[in-house]
Amino acid sequence: MPDRQRHQRNDPPPLPDLSFLDKGYYENGALRPDLLDKYAKELGEDFARKDGYKVKSTQMRRFYGDVKELESRVEREAGADIFESADASKLAKYLALIRMLKSKAAYAAGRETVSRAFERFIVQSVDQIKTPRDFRAFVLFFEAIVGYYYGAGGEKNR
Repeated sequence: MPDRQRHQRNDPPPLPDLSFLDKGYYENGALRPDLLDKYAKELGEDFARKDGYKVKSTQMRRFYGDVKELESRVEREAGADIFESADASKLAKYLALIRMLKSKAAYAAGRETVSRAFERFIVQSVDQIKTPRDFRAFVLFFEAIVGYYYGAGGEKNR
């Protein structure tokens, strides 16, 4: 087999289309239902099964745990009602910690414990977070992805 064909066959799959995130988490003032349904299902199943997209279950748990810990910290320090706010200044104290998720994803992708597709998902999702309300939407979106991931057999990814 020519080297070119072999190289093409071993190339990672193209990154998933995440352009739906460009619309943000909300539409007409409400959380977009397609995020928690259609898109979460697609990504969860991709991360569970597809070659080149696969995420190890330990890493999925780790990232999900990091996100939930951040959510708990914000809620504990600022109160649960903060997540109803669209005031960006209320999230300023926590934004650097939230943005650290991007570097953690880059590190994990570099070590090949998560796919570049997962890294891209984290980066693009975190980039959409501007307000406490956005952060809560991201947490719910990620929670839905994790549910679909395990529903598709992601726990077998070791």
